[in-house]
Amino acid sequence: MSKNEFSFNINNKNLSKIEENFSNLKEEESAPINPLEYKISIQDSRSLIINWISFLCSKLNFSNHTLFRCISIFDQYISKMPLEEAQIIDKNYLSLIAIACLSLSTKLEEINCNYVNFLNEKVLSSPDTKIYTNKDLTKMEFKILKTLKYKTIYSTPLDFVDIYIAIFKNKINSNLIQQIKNFTLNLVINAMTNEIYLTTTASQLAYVCFTQVLNQMNLAGLINEKQMNKRLSCNYQFSNVYNFYF
Repeated sequence: MSKNEFSFNINNKNLSKIEENFSNLKEEESAPINPLEYKISIQDSRSLIINWISFLCSKLNFSNHTLFRCISIFDQYISKMPLEEAQIIDKNYLSLIAIACLSLSTKLEEINCNYVNFLNEKVLSSPDTKIYTNKDLTKMEFKILKTLKYKTIYSTPLDFVDIYIAIFKNKINSNLIQQIKNFTLNLVINAMTNEIYLTTTASQLAYVCFTQVLNQMNLAGLINEKQMNKRLSCNYQFSNVYNFYF
């Protein structure tokens, strides 16, 4: 990656390391998903599942990285799942898929994953859902891994938010940095259940939310937005994302 990959109007002694991290994240970034290839209703079924996953992560005190990783795995699997499987999918089966994605995500992101009893008591054996066993959960995990060819590491918008935030650590006080991160994260989370979340890349969505927060906080002068748009290869679709949210 060239030294000009980032065109920010600041000097950061760690910029070369940030650029390297950015390059690595871009390599792990999944392509946008065509809504026509998504096997369930984006507006209805997906929204309900994403909200449910968010609730579980909050209840279990999982990190935001676990939440975003789970959603990435879920979206990739739903878009790639066999048609014959999609034809038999229902609410209960979709819940099992979501829990399997969450289980895989915790193995990647969480240090202490003491959630098995919670799943058994509150989720897998819930009175208003079909009863699934830990064996069912394990089988679903393997099915997901096989379908995704054992690739479960995808860069998420949160990964790129962290990259953008890192650039400013030596320029802005820590309290303001945390505010920028929190506001940006809230915008990204609000976008989770929308179709736009699927049809844009993680880096683009994170950048849209990040620059919007800077604009609202009168900090836009810290970033050369024109150059960043150029370096991110933003196209007409990306412009539509910006207009859609803001």
